Amino acid sequence: MWRKILFWIVGIPVAAAAILLSVANRHIVVFSLDPSAAQPPFMSFELPLYLLLFAALICGILLGGMFAWLGQNRWRRRARSSQFKLGVLQREADERKRKTDPLAGPALPRA
Repeated sequence: MWRKILFWIVGIPVAAAAILLSVANRHIVVFSLDPSAAQPPFMSFELPLYLLLFAALICGILLGGMFAWLGQNRWRRRARSSQFKLGVLQREADERKRKTDPLAGPALPRA
């Protein structure tokens, strides 16, 4: 319930800001990938400025997420190792309990 409310509280202003950014920056710009600035530019694209801004924003979010995920590799590796060790210790404990439990063995015949 709170997630939905928080989504709408945050989502509506973000969507409104994105729409306002798109409307305010809809003029066409030339995006050039040519570092020598030759005339005419070798690799250039004409596109609305808001598309360029949104593409940069999306690339930044993806790169930031990727580097955060890579930075957490040590903790994921440690968690996997701990899970494996826990499984080994749990199996050992179960086996020892089975060996030492007097009720788990074969029943003795009654006289």
